[in-house]
Formats: sequence, C-alpha cells, structure tokens
Amino acid sequence: MEQRDLASEAGVDRRTIARLEAETDPSSNPLRVWTYERVREVLKKRGIIFLYPNKSHGEGVTLKN
Repeated sequence: MEQRDLASEAGVDRRTIARLEAETDPSSNPLRVWTYERVREVLKKRGIIFLYPNKSHGEGVTLKN
C-alpha cells in the first residue's frame, strides 16, 4: 500500500504518514495517537492483524488468512 493511499483512507495528509513511519514514540502527542488509531483501523480493514508481545512471540503484524 502506498503512503498516499493509506493517507487518503485514513483522512490525513501523505506527509503525516511519512512522519508516523519515522517516529519512535507516538504516545508523547495525543494527536499522533489519534492518527495512529485511524491508520490502524484502515490496515485492519485491509486484513492486517496487529500482534502484541506475549510469552510466545514479540510485537509485530501478520495477514489474515
């Protein structure tokens, strides 16, 4: 997925997506947290599953079957 497509579906500017990709700590900015949630929802609708760390694996993503 291209940045411009993700940005369009999430309702943000493409430059915002580029900044999010480069950022390491979104929690420091409430607006960034909101933007991350929008992007996460778009990706979930596209079949991305977000994995949270537990005893068997680390943080990551996978595709729905």
